[in-house]
Amino acid sequence: MCHCHKLGEGGVDGRVSSLGVGDQVGPINAPTVFNAAFNMAQFWDGRAADLQAQAGGPPMNPIEMASESWDEIIAKLDQDALLKADFRRVYANGVTGDNITDAIAEFEKTLITPDSPFDRYLKGDSDALTAQQKHGYQLFQQNKCGTCHTGSTLGASPMRSWG
Repeated sequence: MCHCHKLGEGGVDGRVSSLGVGDQVGPINAPTVFNAAFNMAQFWDGRAADLQAQAGGPPMNPIEMASESWDEIIAKLDQDALLKADFRRVYANGVTGDNITDAIAEFEKTLITPDSPFDRYLKGDSDALTAQQKHGYQLFQQNKCGTCHTGSTLGASPMRSWG
């Protein structure tokens, strides 16, 4: 079970700093996985160019997942005969580090929210948002948040350090 990207809770863990292996506290929180395919780069600091590059980071991070190597991960996954067979059906060379990160990236590409209340509001459905949400959007516009938060997901672009 993924503890950092809870799909039922907006694709995040709801924490200021995410918990890792042994309840170690990480330095930042986990960004949402929803609509990540539209990000110009991955991670809060943009250090991964795409979803596959991002997927390779957490497994080797000593706080997040603390694996020693891809061989260690592959050995664990190979114990599941069904998973191993599924990988063989999709990837000729079976379970490899590259194939694991590709599979994660392909899954993340399905986590799209094309019909959110905000999407419907922008398409003209004035009842799609609550009064509080409309007020928030008005503040977003008045305070020129769109200067940085642009694109289809209103994500910040380019990456900036704010402290």
